[in-house]
Amino acid sequence: MNIWEKFDVEKKIVEILERSAGDDGGHHFGTPFMTAYQIAIAFAERYPEAFASIGKPIGGRNVGQHDSLSRYLANQLSQRIKRGDIVTKSGCTIEGGFLSNVCLHDIS
Repeated sequence: MNIWEKFDVEKKIVEILERSAGDDGGHHFGTPFMTAYQIAIAFAERYPEAFASIGKPIGGRNVGQHDSLSRYLANQLSQRIKRGDIVTKSGCTIEGGFLSNVCLHDIS
């Protein structure tokens, strides 16, 4: 069984996104977007046993390895969204997106 299935990652991501959507205070832009890195941080905080069992660092600069949870989540979400495999029953929509690099010099 792979990580995605073993740790019910999609369900956990949906729960993270739903909680984030509830924290927006009814913002006029609608539901906020989260990066894979933000989702990885929330995953580690909310599901510490699963995070420890997966055995990947959250990721980020100077982590010392490329096999991080944030990269894993980004890759899996990208592939599954592209294939149409992400089907949520709760009404929470998982979408992919990216920032244009036009007029963007640095972001942190």
